Amino acid sequence: ALEEDDSTSLGMLIKIHLRKATLENNNLEKARAYYYKTTLEETLPALVYADSVILLTEESTHSNYPAIGYALKGHLYYESGNFQLALTEYLTAYNHSLSKNNVEQQKEFALAIASIRNLYGQHYAAAELYNKSLKLLKKENNFETEHYEDHILLMFNLALTHLRLQSIDSARYYANQGINITSSLKDNGNFQDFILLDAQINFYEGALGKARDTLLKYSGSLDGTSKAIKLYYLGKIEDRLNNKDLSIKYCKEIDSIVTATKDPFLEVKDVYHQLILHSMDQNDKQSQIEYIGKLITYDSLQSTKQENIINAAMASYDIPYLKHQKREAEAQLENKKTIITAVGFLAGLGGFTGIFFFVRSNRMQKKLKVLLEDGSVRKKIINEPVNNPPSS
Repeated sequence: ALEEDDSTSLGMLIKIHLRKATLENNNLEKARAYYYKTTLEETLPALVYADSVILLTEESTHSNYPAIGYALKGHLYYESGNFQLALTEYLTAYNHSLSKNNVEQQKEFALAIASIRNLYGQHYAAAELYNKSLKLLKKENNFETEHYEDHILLMFNLALTHLRLQSIDSARYYANQGINITSSLKDNGNFQDFILLDAQINFYEGALGKARDTLLKYSGSLDGTSKAIKLYYLGKIEDRLNNKDLSIKYCKEIDSIVTATKDPFLEVKDVYHQLILHSMDQNDKQSQIEYIGKLITYDSLQSTKQENIINAAMASYDIPYLKHQKREAEAQLENKKTIITAVGFLAGLGGFTGIFFFVRSNRMQKKLKVLLEDGSVRKKIINEPVNNPPSS
């Protein structure tokens, strides 16, 4: 029902599931029912049901819980654009997955954490996490088909991250892989994402006309921050082509989106710089004051969010991860010391045994020499002819 987007059937099944779980006093099954119930609700009521999942499974011994509840809240906050709260929930989920030694969850939540860090300028940290995940994924059998969505998401995130790092060749490599795979499978949704990303790469490579054509073709289907980012590139293209009025038109459209969503993106400072300069050229004092105010507000908001996300990620992910690596290294070192001590002991024992056998061998040889010498004397005596006594 969920896969077929059949909300009527899904709602009915959830009611039956929840009623049965309540009669059986089975908290784990109640939590599973509430998990599916979040798919039918808007963000705020869905968050309440996610909290119910956490409350019902906080003491559970099941390896997936309560991490699923926290991850669910992370997804809901992420989808609504509240990335700071999303990161907090993902970090909590990740720590629960560590305590339950749930490796699959750790990989999933690490990717979510990487995505948010990528949004707030921590591109190197994000790239490292994505590369680790890709290496692990490639160890799986038939990963390209069995883990298609995970593979495509990693291709996209790696392309985007390298683009933000201005590693254009690497960005192009992953984008082309994504385009080829999604095109061959007629996966139109993901194909469009890669094509739009390819347009941004074209912009940085100087292929302005090609980039503009693609952005104009596909941007109409976007909304919110995703649309604002694509409009930013259209504005930059027109500015480079000396179409100043059209460039400012795009900047004003971005301002409307950011004002409505209250979700500034990394390049928003550049947008307001352009609008301030334009208002100064037009001697429009009112607009100038308005844009300066927004620049200060959004820059401060972006900086605060970025600082909070860096601190939270370091405190709840980087430092615990490094501690975990330190413990593993210490354990390996201790094992190595134990092995070296054992080898040393065996070597010493071997040396001692060697000396013992060497001394023993020498003693045996000496004894054998004496015995052989004694034996030869007897042999000589025995082999000599017996002298008959003289006859009387």
